[in-house]
Amino acid sequence: MQEEEEDRQEEVQARMESSSSQVDKALNEMNISTAKEAHQLARDRAVENKEQLCEISRALAVLASASVRI
Repeated sequence: MQEEEEDRQEEVQARMESSSSQVDKALNEMNISTAKEAHQLARDRAVENKEQLCEISRALAVLASASVRI
């Protein structure tokens, strides 16, 4: 009787470990996905910042050439 109870407890523990492993795997996949999204957002912001700097640079070049002509 006690052996049956121990077997049941071992089975329950094995199921819990398996379930925990599946949850850990899912969380890891979510973290990877989130990291990829964050990396892409950072790239997008960098591109936007570069475009803004180019616009500012062009505007400064226009102002500089205008002040030389005056």
